[in-house]
Amino acid sequence: SGLANQPLPQPLSVIAYRDGRPAADETIQWSATGGAQLSADSTRTTAGGSALVFVTSLGPGPGPLDVTATLAGSPSASVVFRLVVDVVDLQQVSGDGQAARVDTPFAAPLVVRALRNGSPEPGAGLQWQVVAGSATIDAFDASTDAGGLAQATVTAGPSPGAVVVRVSRADSAQVFQEFNLLAEELRTLDVVSGD
Repeated sequence: SGLANQPLPQPLSVIAYRDGRPAADETIQWSATGGAQLSADSTRTTAGGSALVFVTSLGPGPGPLDVTATLAGSPSASVVFRLVVDVVDLQQVSGDGQAARVDTPFAAPLVVRALRNGSPEPGAGLQWQVVAGSATIDAFDASTDAGGLAQATVTAGPSPGAVVVRVSRADSAQVFQEFNLLAEELRTLDVVSGD
């Protein structure tokens, strides 16, 4: 199994036989379902009869997909690899849209929920970062709890303005959420004279 639209870390491998012995220099034809992409449509077997192909993308998922290896000229000599595509997500739970004075903490933590195939995912690794504005992340969960939740506390920096905090999955950086916050300057007006 692997993540949607990501490569498999290991190749798929077969061994071709002729009369019970490994067959060298045979053509293996490869095909895939479910939007998966392969490194080649066909490969040749080695002296030991083996051939391999890399899955360069599992496709969008969800659900299983099949990769079939067929010995050229022998349609009945085929094997099917059933692969599971995991779809991961990250949802905002709370903390977006807050405002705080410069150099003070935001009142509520930023909270996200990690999902795998639609269910909360415990132990999902996360990366938190300030991507815009002036702020610091004081404390954060590097991975999700048993309910798939994680949180971070943030303090506004010395400069007023918009702040964006991004949290992304360690296993799939293109899956992220952004929290939009505001660091506000305390502005006052005092009477100097004339009262």
